[in-house]
Amino acid sequence: MTNAAVVSIIIPCYNYAQFLPETLDCVINQTFENWECIVVDDGSKDNSSEVVKQYRARDNRIKYVYQENQGLSASRNTGIRHSVGFYIQLLDADDLIEKGKLEKHVEFLKNNKSVKLVYGPIKHFTKENNRKGIYTRREIPEVSGGYTSVLPYLVEDNIFLVSAPLFHKSIVQEIGEFDIALRSLEDWDFWFRFILSDAVFQYLKADETATLIRSHDVNMSSNHRRMWEAKRTVRHKLKGYLDEKILQQHGNHELLKKIRKTNDFFIFKDKGLFDLRFKNILSGFYYTARASFISLKPWKETYDGLYWLKDRIKYALK
Repeated sequence: MTNAAVVSIIIPCYNYAQFLPETLDCVINQTFENWECIVVDDGSKDNSSEVVKQYRARDNRIKYVYQENQGLSASRNTGIRHSVGFYIQLLDADDLIEKGKLEKHVEFLKNNKSVKLVYGPIKHFTKENNRKGIYTRREIPEVSGGYTSVLPYLVEDNIFLVSAPLFHKSIVQEIGEFDIALRSLEDWDFWFRFILSDAVFQYLKADETATLIRSHDVNMSSNHRRMWEAKRTVRHKLKGYLDEKILQQHGNHELLKKIRKTNDFFIFKDKGLFDLRFKNILSGFYYTARASFISLKPWKETYDGLYWLKDRIKYALK
């Protein structure tokens, strides 16, 4: 083992002491050894600091940084600022990565200098199924290339979760840190800026390189309303990114305009469905109609709108 930290693993933690041991174990068990692991304690009230202290005593590659509670984006930014590695691996405190992920992803990036981000499969698990080695594979677009290849998929949805990629740390200096104003989907916003910087992504299909996402009641993605609101915010930011890219003297303008139209469609559709489910029903139908005008699929948009209106009525009657 050498002392050089080629990879910096950033683990934000807020009151997740119960999950930290399993997560830190998966880091220690990586077949690639030249890493540092920075646990950013975001003002936890539980015994997260004690858990990390015990692991630091066993392995000095594990580091601990404390900050007053500022949120997930700020925690990742803090970890990246403290990092010394050439590559960044983000990892939430309740999730895991398979033991070959760092080794195979580092090897790929070293051998493919034009690629700035490599990502692999995503699997989901529960506490019970993890003990049995049972995982559910998540279907994601296995897309590679620059923005002309990736954006058509990324504009539809976030194509991978935050721990799936390994990427060059230098890209952060170019595109900026995670947006601390976003309380959810900050990684989706980050990937948009990343790919629009003319970087290249690569999907790598290799054994033991999956990111393993824990399914439980307290994870952030369970708050659907907050996620929906964040999605609308990110889409409005993407509209600005696309407009800026189109104004540049280079780039595939026709594709970017097509992506912008797709994004506008989702802005109207998401606004319509959100209002039908949570706010003003008339406003919901108005924005659903605007989405229909773009998609030219009025029956589909109406069906989706009625589904969420029915969901609203169902919860109101409980």
